[in-house]
Amino acid sequence: MKLENLRIKNFRTIGADQTIDLNKGLTIVGPNSSGKTNILKAIEMLFTGFENKLGYEAKKDKTFGVTTGQTTLTVAFSGIRGSSDDDFFDLYQELNEMLVEPKTIIEKFNLYLSFPNSENPKYVFFTNEKKKLIQQKHFQEFKGKQLLYY
Repeated sequence: MKLENLRIKNFRTIGADQTIDLNKGLTIVGPNSSGKTNILKAIEMLFTGFENKLGYEAKKDKTFGVTTGQTTLTVAFSGIRGSSDDDFFDLYQELNEMLVEPKTIIEKFNLYLSFPNSENPKYVFFTNEKKKLIQQKHFQEFKGKQLLYY
């Protein structure tokens, strides 16, 4: 899987919506306290957020002075079917089949990670989509599977 871009909002020193293009790699240069480390922490959070291994707390990780809204991290991925990405596409297809109206699976997609004020992380691949009622229990079991293990 390839990370194509990352959007960060309300995470540590990054308050305003910032989009970082990762297509040609990533070089971060800037003065002290400008948010360089926080970009790397946001990427790390994408891969560890479900279990909250980094100990996200709104009190210390939400941008200072922000009282409404939530921390959101959005990443655009791309992958190639028929490659080492197939395990991911199998899981993604299984999630897709739980939707009332399944989507056409393409090789580019977004993953949304948000930390609502409850501080419990929430991953979403399909925004504003309804799950089949019969799949609700299966979805709860599925949530424990590791989608991001590369």
